[in-house]
Amino acid sequence: MILPLLFGGVLIAGFWLGMPGTDNGIIPNQWIAWLVGGNSLFANLLASVVGASCILHTHRGAIVQGLLGSGMGKGPALALLLAGPHCHCRV
Repeated sequence: MILPLLFGGVLIAGFWLGMPGTDNGIIPNQWIAWLVGGNSLFANLLASVVGASCILHTHRGAIVQGLLGSGMGKGPALALLLAGPHCHCRV
């Protein structure tokens, strides 16, 4: 049930950000570096708010990989990963 959503989210992130290290996505790398590049308070706050709004942990990992390749700072990347809900499911 969740697999189509997972593939769709990764596909959309790939179209928006392109391949890591290249500037072939819809969103230019300069915008990413301007918003969340470096380790400023604004960049960390923005990444935390965006990370908290992501529901699935797997989507955040794919998005962060693309953002890091586009110029995102390592501090905001960590804030984005840690801000969202985590699934600690036991089967």
